[in-house]
Amino acid sequence: AITQHSGGRFEGVGGPSFGDANTLSQHLAVVLVFSAYLLLAKLGKKFWLIIPFILVILETIMLAGSRGVLVALVLTGVVAIWFIPRQARGKFLFFGALGAIAFAVLIGPQVLERFQAMQKNEYGEIRDKSARSRFVIIDAQFEMFKDKPIIGNGHKGTEILSPFYIPKAYLSGGRRASHNFYMSLLVDHGV
Repeated sequence: AITQHSGGRFEGVGGPSFGDANTLSQHLAVVLVFSAYLLLAKLGKKFWLIIPFILVILETIMLAGSRGVLVALVLTGVVAIWFIPRQARGKFLFFGALGAIAFAVLIGPQVLERFQAMQKNEYGEIRDKSARSRFVIIDAQFEMFKDKPIIGNGHKGTEILSPFYIPKAYLSGGRRASHNFYMSLLVDHGV
């Protein structure tokens, strides 16, 4: 899939439940963190087999350009420093440094442009429509939740109900998916 990517965000992979770049990144971020911790296990020289896959996963996350996932990965790395297994401290620091270098090398201009696009203007408003849309979606999801707070609206409730709650300017293809896990739980399942 990476060899067929010709520019822009890595969209439309078509996997089960992750056709968009954000969802793909979320799935891969979990795999990346678990795979990185596998490097701390006593695998002998087999750990060298894991490293190329970690790099492919990291590159795919960078191509997808999900700002939220990239921030989550950085925060996960920072928090992980407080939970280093004693017997693997040296390995952790070595692979952590390699991971930070790989992250810096692979980040690319597209991702940096996405982060720069969400700066605030002189009135304190977020200029990037994509970033601003998250707040519009959250407000709409709260309204969806209030309509069915106990039993929720069912699977993909936000996407199905979005044309009725979200202004057309923020819809993509007539609908809008959730970008917030907690609000998705409330909308889909209720309390």
